[in-house]
Amino acid sequence: MNIFSPPLAMLMNTINRILVAALCVAVFSCADDENYTPVPLEINEPSSRISTRKFYHADGSFGLVKFIYDSQGKLQHKDWYNTGNEVDFQEDFIYEAGKLVRIDRVIGEDKFAEVRLSYTKGKISTMEYWMEDNQEKLQKQHTTQYEYQGELLSKTTSVQHDGSPSYYSLYTYVNENITTIKSYSLATHVLSGESRYTYDDKPNPFYKVTDQYLGSPLASSRNNVLQDYTFSASSVPQEQEIRYSYSYNEKGLPTELFLVSNENKQYLDESYTYLE
Repeated sequence: MNIFSPPLAMLMNTINRILVAALCVAVFSCADDENYTPVPLEINEPSSRISTRKFYHADGSFGLVKFIYDSQGKLQHKDWYNTGNEVDFQEDFIYEAGKLVRIDRVIGEDKFAEVRLSYTKGKISTMEYWMEDNQEKLQKQHTTQYEYQGELLSKTTSVQHDGSPSYYSLYTYVNENITTIKSYSLATHVLSGESRYTYDDKPNPFYKVTDQYLGSPLASSRNNVLQDYTFSASSVPQEQEIRYSYSYNEKGLPTELFLVSNENKQYLDESYTYLE
């Protein structure tokens, strides 16, 4: 993990970490699909809401995110703390007619980024990410369009507004867990990367808390990722494997997340607490 430093750097490090995980391509995970049996879907909903999430660093310090809900259980705020236990920035979640329509990222009273969501037939159809430029004005950075098969997300199309390559991704599932993501260049339709994932059989505490990271296995899959493998089909092809293990509470919810090395050593990466 990168150290949570200034708010903007901290946010970008966090976003990059999530996107790396979302685009990591755990190639052998599908081969192992038959080797795990997630608990029946009807009894696999978390019975407690996540309250805090700690990110640990090599020097023993940590950053912290606090989740704050309204009386109906909807996520209202996320407060991001740095290693000095000071609030770096906040995320405010704005709803209309029960649907999340905007996320404001603020430092004090100043908004420096914004996520805007729109819906078609009750499902998210587009998500826009806006960020403050050098003139302190919000500029659109990228737009993601969402397509579905039934209730499950099947395709995302990400259009960059800074000239960076745009791409689309295709999703496959087992038991509402994303098992593969294949990403293609929007211009050429050539495969740019593939990710495959395996999971435990315990409830993912971030599942359906918010659609903020819709399409990320760490937020949009029912169970917790155990293994991912990334293949990048760039001019210099690269592969990366990441393995995880967990400690769980009596309800089966993860309380600690560990990174597992090639020598099977475990390193504490995150920990979680819950509201009843």
